[in-house]
Amino acid sequence: MLSAAQLTKLAQQIVQSIPGTGLDLQKHLHVALINQLQKLELVTREEFEIQARLLERSQEKLAQMEQQVAELEKHVLPGK
Repeated sequence: MLSAAQLTKLAQQIVQSIPGTGLDLQKHLHVALINQLQKLELVTREEFEIQARLLERSQEKLAQMEQQVAELEKHVLPGK
C-alpha cells in the first residue's frame, strides 16, 4: 500500500497542478484528496509487480502439479 508520504506527495502534485487556486482551497483539497486516496488502498507499482510474479509462479506450479496428477492417474487407473 502507498505510504502516507507517497499519498501526501501525490495529493500535493494534484493540488499544485490546479492553476489559480487560493491557499485555503488548496489546503482543503489536499486534505480531501488524502482522505479519498487512503480509502482506495492503492499499492505501488513494485508491490503490484511482485504479486503478479508470485501469481505467475503459482499458476506455473499448479499446471505442473495437474500434469503430474494426470500422469499418476494413468498408472493407478489404467482405464481412465
